[in-house]
Amino acid sequence: MLQGDVYKLENLWKNYNLAVNAFVEAVAFDIQNKAKENSPFQTWTLRKSITHDIKTNFTALVWSPVKYAKYVEMWHKQTPWRYVAVIWKRLKKSFVEWKPYLITAVQDTNKELSNIAKRIFTKYLK
Repeated sequence: MLQGDVYKLENLWKNYNLAVNAFVEAVAFDIQNKAKENSPFQTWTLRKSITHDIKTNFTALVWSPVKYAKYVEMWHKQTPWRYVAVIWKRLKKSFVEWKPYLITAVQDTNKELSNIAKRIFTKYLK
């Protein structure tokens, strides 16, 4: 009887770890998709580059390797009337307004965490 209980407990623990990993993956994927929807798309480079990585210890990272991604997310200062060869224009403003695509994606996903958790944990922990 005791060996059966130990087996059930080990099986439950294994399923719990699988469920938590699946939950982290689902949340990261949801944040990634919402960040892609919210990102501004003048050249589509930023939108295509948003990705996620699953790290150890039940953590995930949603990020973009594009150099200017952080400047789109947060506002930044710039020198007015300086010529920028990449965009073939002179800068008009002393700052660039922020267009938060990642923060809004996290906030939107945060509202749906309970639904994601119910879906994942009922699948793995029957």
